[in-house]
Amino acid sequence: MTDLQFLLLAMGAVIIVAVLLFNWWQERKFIEASHRQFGDPQGDALMGDFQIDTEAVLNDKPLPQKAAYSAKTVAELKLKDEALVLSNATDESDHVAESYSMDKGNHDEAVNSGIVVDWAEGEDPTKTELNAELPSVAEVEYKTTKARSMELAPPLPETFFPQIDLTAVISLAQATSGIHLQQVFAELPDHNKLVRVYALNRDYHWIAITNGQHFANEQHTAEFSCIACGLQLADRAGPVIKDTLDRFQQAVNEAGAELNARVEWQSDVNIMQYANELDAFCIEVDKTVGFHVIQGGNGPFTGTKLRGLAEAGGLRLAEDGAFHYENEDGQKLFSVTNQDNYPFTSEMLRTSVIYRITFQLDVARVKNSIEAFNHMVLIARQMVSSLNALLVDDNQRSLSDAQLDKIRQQLKVIQLKMTGQGILPGSACALRLFS
Repeated sequence: MTDLQFLLLAMGAVIIVAVLLFNWWQERKFIEASHRQFGDPQGDALMGDFQIDTEAVLNDKPLPQKAAYSAKTVAELKLKDEALVLSNATDESDHVAESYSMDKGNHDEAVNSGIVVDWAEGEDPTKTELNAELPSVAEVEYKTTKARSMELAPPLPETFFPQIDLTAVISLAQATSGIHLQQVFAELPDHNKLVRVYALNRDYHWIAITNGQHFANEQHTAEFSCIACGLQLADRAGPVIKDTLDRFQQAVNEAGAELNARVEWQSDVNIMQYANELDAFCIEVDKTVGFHVIQGGNGPFTGTKLRGLAEAGGLRLAEDGAFHYENEDGQKLFSVTNQDNYPFTSEMLRTSVIYRITFQLDVARVKNSIEAFNHMVLIARQMVSSLNALLVDDNQRSLSDAQLDKIRQQLKVIQLKMTGQGILPGSACALRLFS
């Protein structure tokens, strides 16, 4: 190793030692400065006993005049909870009054105890809007009773639909017997629209007492506390007329007066205007789609063969003289009728030949009209193939795939319109409206 190398090693060692000494000196200087500024800790805040001198804090500096919630916020929270309170009304009013009231002496005491409400400068807490709007015992009783009645009120009968019915609820002050109700509503005048009357028994079951329906013997002495009356506002025959509406409302109001009961009408709109709008909606969506199967090159087809093909496709001959295709729930999806206006019967099908038949689908009365339409087309095409017949429209022109697709689009539009009106196609509401 040369002298130059020894010299370089020595210089490197000296530099390293100098850096270490300099770092040690800087660290010691920093520690001494920290001790002079903060002093030594007197104890461990986590391990030692934790105490606060509250008197010293309060006497030294008052707490800021602010609380987590202002009086107005507390009032709003209380008011929001009133609708859910079902406890004794008098106790509730005392609790609310105690929670809301605060005189100036109580306010000073609250400041000294560390509980502070954010009063505006110069404002007298005894004359605030909060105290001015303090609800009375009567108001609390009313709100509590209303909340209780709303929560305990049973739903209307399942056969009542607000989309198509005008409904009145008659709340009896005291329960009455079924035989009495029958006597009261026996004079309910006849109407050209469907009227339904139901009574609510102690088991919260609605029992029909409409004209033509009678209580079972055990219901004569049963007690009922509520009545629901409904008038259908429109159907395929048109909207309810003004005279019918007036007579129905008068009869219900008179029944309520005779029963010493409160009558509450469930709608505040113009009833006649709504009935006319409902009728216009019915006209817009009440459509029947269909097509025809007519004789082809082989001439007319026998009734026995037609019946065999119809029953093989799932259709059944009904008493109304048509073949009907039903779903699993027994709801009719589409029908096949004789276009020559002669109803199908077992005897007629055995002895006659058929020239043309019609497939029909009542759109508003079918839950999934597009699916039903596709199945109707499938069965019709199977018959066309087996009978060597023709599939035509109302103008006796051959029905193309493009025309069938156009019909599907129309069905989709009708479904959307009915859903938007709150009347689902094929629902119980729709079946009654389009009847």
